[in-house]
Amino acid sequence: MGLLAGDDTQGEQVCGVEVHPANTGEARVVIAKKQDAVNALKPHMATGQSVRRWYWVATGTNKISRNTPEARLLDRAGIILVGSHLALHLEG
Repeated sequence: MGLLAGDDTQGEQVCGVEVHPANTGEARVVIAKKQDAVNALKPHMATGQSVRRWYWVATGTNKISRNTPEARLLDRAGIILVGSHLALHLEG
């Protein structure tokens, strides 16, 4: 994934963000990038730590609609396609 936000050492939620074109052919690419990130992070995360949410921010037009096979793949992979804007609400 392109960016991690948060600090799980302080009990905050950590999220992964990928900024990538949202074309139907790119869903598997983004899923593979998430898996690569999970594997790369494993040695750096303490027991019980994890990335809580994974977001895909679309560059350009989002060409993946809700009930497509690509949307279902993303759902199964735990990736939330948010369109072209992501708003994270900070607690505190």
